[in-house]
Amino acid sequence: MKRKLPHFLTLSCLLFVISMSRGNADNFGRYVFSPPGSAEKAGWLVDAADPSYPGKKGSRDTAQLKGNDDLPDLQQADDRLSISLQYRPRSEYRNGYKKPMSDSLKPAFVTNQRSRIGLSYQHPRFRSRISFQDIRTWGETRIKQDVSSFLLHQAWFEVFLDPSWSLKLGRQVLKYADQRFLAACNWNNVGATHDMALLKYDRPKRHVHLGLAYNNHASYLHERYQYYPESFYKTMQFIWFSQDFGPRLEASFLEITDGRKKEGSDRHLYFRTTMGINLDYQSGEQGLALSGKAYWQGGKIREQERISAYFLAFKASYSWNRMALTLGGDYFSGDNGLDTNDRVNRAFNNLYGSGHGYYGSMDYFRTIDKHTGGGGLRDLYGKVAFHISGNTSADITYHHFSLAGNVAVLTGEGNKLKALDRELGSELDFSLNHSFSKNFQVKAGYSLMFGTQSLAAIKGGDAKHTGNWGFVMLTFQPEIFVNNLIINQ
Repeated sequence: MKRKLPHFLTLSCLLFVISMSRGNADNFGRYVFSPPGSAEKAGWLVDAADPSYPGKKGSRDTAQLKGNDDLPDLQQADDRLSISLQYRPRSEYRNGYKKPMSDSLKPAFVTNQRSRIGLSYQHPRFRSRISFQDIRTWGETRIKQDVSSFLLHQAWFEVFLDPSWSLKLGRQVLKYADQRFLAACNWNNVGATHDMALLKYDRPKRHVHLGLAYNNHASYLHERYQYYPESFYKTMQFIWFSQDFGPRLEASFLEITDGRKKEGSDRHLYFRTTMGINLDYQSGEQGLALSGKAYWQGGKIREQERISAYFLAFKASYSWNRMALTLGGDYFSGDNGLDTNDRVNRAFNNLYGSGHGYYGSMDYFRTIDKHTGGGGLRDLYGKVAFHISGNTSADITYHHFSLAGNVAVLTGEGNKLKALDRELGSELDFSLNHSFSKNFQVKAGYSLMFGTQSLAAIKGGDAKHTGNWGFVMLTFQPEIFVNNLIINQ
């Protein structure tokens, strides 16, 4: 794919928005940024990729808009400085987690821990955040052994250009379109952050964000594509446009173009474009909620192999009293492995999104094309959520997984091919959440995977073993506020 198409598409959308917003220029004045509220801030207290993530009524995209930064809930006046801490140990019993078990393997019990410290500063005209984290498995570092494991998580600065426009620069979290393709990946202890420039236009009912990233392996004097890893993007740009049509309906558009280096080349990049629409409807705080998505993916990922893939999703939820029922389905297109003459890649890749909160808690399908052998995925699911008390909730989710395309294997008769049966299995997930206070929560869960021979053929292991996995996770995160800060302006 030529490089010009994605850039023209992005710039045309941006110019369209600028033309619509010109009438707001006369509102320029002293601007006080409105920080995220408690619902949005919950995005970093729990796994924000979970479909039950609390957001603005009738809108998940806009709710996540303010939750991208992990900022504390500061007041809207003068200068504010805050320190946030997070201590999150998670113990897991793994007996068929991520892939089926076999007779020669024993279940594992492991505890992983994430510790974070962050410093946030907010001013009526700008704000910034820097945070560090230590990620470890209990016992991996011997006593009295000095091993460095302190990493930079976020480091960004945002300046407000006028009441609608702002520019954010640095290492930052991205959460858009229900985090299907750009996610914080909060379940993963390391999480996901991106080095980029982000231009934002935000109005009460309309939002446009344009992100630009260009990565290098080191500070070179001239371009050296050959040293950059092929597994990650060399360059990436995206545009997200969201429009509220009244209090109940929101529509949004997301386009992502990422470029990766050509294998063995120091001069060429292959570009892949993913674009689609999201529709969200909600009748009120309780009642019916509908969500639909449709995405197309094209471009090129390697020599003589172009992409033509698509993704569809639909979800319907109904809530009443202390319960909520959700039914939905996700469809990722896949290849036809029996057609050896087809040079088109038809397996949809879910890019930099979250899989844990959508395609089963046991994480069998995190990168869809890779973890289905290129066969794509059909996921039909149902969920029942219970609000037990003011601080306690529970949910049960059932997934039925199958291939969308054909995964070919040898029959044993020469080079003759046959397709695996498309049924992959079913997963049952239970979870329980309890908040002891604003700063201290506990979450526990247990899951079962009933895999098929096809799942074992793709992932490895033995299909006769029923996978089971359980966890307990504690999250303690106090916030320390420094008010009436005096600094030299």
